[in-house]
Amino acid sequence: QSIEDAMARRGLTTDRKVRVSRSWDLRSPDSTLSLVRTKQLLGEFDFSVSSTDTVSVDPAWSAANLPAQRVTFRSVGVTARCNNNISADLQAALTEIAAKGLGGQIDLTNTNTYGGCYNPRFARVSASFGSVSRHAWAMAIDMNTVTNAQGNTPRMDCRVVRIFRAHNFAWGGNFLTPDGMHFEWVGEPRNTYQYPSRFCPNTPPPGLEGELEGGLGSPLVPVRTEREVMFSEFGVVGHEEHDH
Repeated sequence: QSIEDAMARRGLTTDRKVRVSRSWDLRSPDSTLSLVRTKQLLGEFDFSVSSTDTVSVDPAWSAANLPAQRVTFRSVGVTARCNNNISADLQAALTEIAAKGLGGQIDLTNTNTYGGCYNPRFARVSASFGSVSRHAWAMAIDMNTVTNAQGNTPRMDCRVVRIFRAHNFAWGGNFLTPDGMHFEWVGEPRNTYQYPSRFCPNTPPPGLEGELEGGLGSPLVPVRTEREVMFSEFGVVGHEEHDH
């Protein structure tokens, strides 16, 4: 309790630029993969940095993991060059978005011009200590970049957000520096986590309204906590404070 009181006196529990995680907290649906886990799932590459700080990724890794050029995903018409390992999940998310009549919520002109997946560079927020963007792995896609600019209040339709979570993506709208344009592949569904997200919290499953994670021991929605993140085998630490 003395620790809690000290944090409160210093404003750490109310400052939106700070996130205090406890092992018993429910797990956020928008926590992302650790760098170690990212490399385990999508491979590790060498990269070089030019005199202007642009990043060039090992062409052998690119040839093995990326399509030769941008691909048009059916149903909605998003065109992007994304990691081959995430393309099926991205296609499934866009197909469901179109099937539910939400295709108009994606600004195709903007997304296909200024958004997309592959962009080898340093992360914007954490570039000062050499953090490579997750776009270098082409595992994240940016959409609607003008209305969801980094650092601004996200305006992405929450129905679209929840569909992406159902198809193995986390959303950047709840990063410490909000990045509403950003959807990042995590390899598992995130649409059941009942964390009290500031923006676009997940909706409870039918019949479980008012119960976090469906209640302890629920076979439908297992309880997931931050302990899994803090002490997992792979050191999967959330990176909500970074732009990937």
